[in-house]
Amino acid sequence: MEELFLGQRYRATEQIGTGGMADVYKAVDEVLGRTVAVKVMHADLADDPSFAARFRHEAQAAANLQSPNIVNMYDWGQDDGTFYIVMEYVHGTDLKSMIEREGALPSRTVAEIGVQVCAALSVAHGYGIIHRDIKPHNIMVRADGAVKLMDFGIARAGPSMKTQTGSVLGTAQYLSPEAALGTPLTPASDLYSLGVVLYEAATGHVPFDGDTPVAVAMKQVNEEAESPRLVNPDIEPALDAVIVKAMQKQTADRYVSAGDLQRDLSAIAQGRSGDVAAGYAGMVAGLGVPGAAPHVAPTAVMSQVAAPEQGSVDPAEAVEAPQAPAPDSPPRRRLVWPWIVLAALLVVAALGAMWSIGPRSSQDPLVPAVDAVPEVEPVADPVIVPEAPEMVEVPDIIDMREDEAVAELESAGFIPEALRPRYDSDVRKGTVIEQTPLDEEMAPQGSVVTYVLSLGTDPNTRGKPNDDDD
Repeated sequence: MEELFLGQRYRATEQIGTGGMADVYKAVDEVLGRTVAVKVMHADLADDPSFAARFRHEAQAAANLQSPNIVNMYDWGQDDGTFYIVMEYVHGTDLKSMIEREGALPSRTVAEIGVQVCAALSVAHGYGIIHRDIKPHNIMVRADGAVKLMDFGIARAGPSMKTQTGSVLGTAQYLSPEAALGTPLTPASDLYSLGVVLYEAATGHVPFDGDTPVAVAMKQVNEEAESPRLVNPDIEPALDAVIVKAMQKQTADRYVSAGDLQRDLSAIAQGRSGDVAAGYAGMVAGLGVPGAAPHVAPTAVMSQVAAPEQGSVDPAEAVEAPQAPAPDSPPRRRLVWPWIVLAALLVVAALGAMWSIGPRSSQDPLVPAVDAVPEVEPVADPVIVPEAPEMVEVPDIIDMREDEAVAELESAGFIPEALRPRYDSDVRKGTVIEQTPLDEEMAPQGSVVTYVLSLGTDPNTRGKPNDDDD
């Protein structure tokens, strides 16, 4: 690899990823002596100020979000025409690679991952930031099960519309219906995308796929996904119901917030899934169209499915969109509400035309004054931006028994979440050996604090020399 030394401090050691806009390197910060990840924008894009603006936006959007479940952003800069972002290096794998390697994941593993993504979204949504590109490629999973959300490159503060006239930005397989239609996005849009991610993690397949991004986006709007349990019968009924609720086409039918979704997933992860499944059982019935193959396109600008209004151009994202044909066959189920809205607009336009008819002689035909028809504002869902959660100090629960740790966390206003226990010969069985976030860190009240219990000494290693896990 050609030597790469940026900002007179970041020395790249190996390339660990690549995308349509940038390459990612593992690097050493020679000032602080720590390992970091550096995202370097492709050289052929450096002359385009829109891409530089998007790069800077990603660093700024994530830098203000402090959460153990969001990848930390350290630095952003330019070195001799090369733009780069410096971020936390996560020892682990992205969820997409994990699914491709292992296939469908166990229900509790899926729920544990979802709990931590919800914790990250609670923080982002609390500051009015909508991620807009939730997909398994942007979810990092460490070996200990801890999860980190990354890539806020297309995030937006507050309500978000399409990025350019007739286009939307995102990854089609995870796009919410309102994003495909070009209508305003809310936190519920991220929850729909997370529902798709959970669907893929639980079944091994995305619910919708097609030959083009636009064909997939049309399915997100018009078709119902097949129930996850029909694809994978091993999925717990509660998780099946939660995924279906998160993927409802209407925003009002989804979870109210990431915290609400997090509570149901936490119950499933902890083995308390009976009430969750019973509460949403009726929602699972009657789902139809089978899921498709797991091919996923990258984040891209694509043609809007049905544009209710014209939007302004975002120079940071004005990428040429592919024009795609309609699907080969009509979808089994189509949403009725877009046509109702269209009919309502036509009625209002007709009424406006009738009122605009001016005085005319007996010889004049009854022709309305077309230029007097009033403009009609498009109908959109209300945008609700939640207040930022209160940040409180995380208590120290290391070496506590589980009941003590749970009580301590709950009294501080956190949601305790147990991860898989592991053997540790240095810590007595049943006590906490690890917590995330660490004690004395600040975290949003009502967010999840995960912990790992010791199983004591591994019976298979008694009498054997200890190996260095590092």
